[in-house]
Amino acid sequence: MTRRITLLCALLALSAAQLHAGMVKQLTAIEGQGESIVQGLGLVMGLPGTGDSGSDLYLARPLAEVLRNNGNPVPSYDELASTQSVALVMVTCVIPASGARANEKLDVTISAVGNAASLTGGEL
Repeated sequence: MTRRITLLCALLALSAAQLHAGMVKQLTAIEGQGESIVQGLGLVMGLPGTGDSGSDLYLARPLAEVLRNNGNPVPSYDELASTQSVALVMVTCVIPASGARANEKLDVTISAVGNAASLTGGEL
């Protein structure tokens, strides 16, 4: 414990010019913190007719929100009923216990939430 406090004090004593990496949290990892799992929902767009049906509200709601945020509001979810070029997906990334550094590549898993036949050709 004393060694960690000494290391932290030494890092904090360095001037900003000496710390080219930025903040202390970018230089250290907490011992025993274990791996972290980061998850979120996303949309894969541009599918060639292999996406979810727009008549399902689990897809229609986030798609309508994306369209609204980009200046193209949809008055009714019914307008999205024939959409099959978009799929709702779960995006998962496991960050190892050792942490991750800038420019390090990590594996990301993309899983279809609905009934999309294929995500091939789409863009997250």
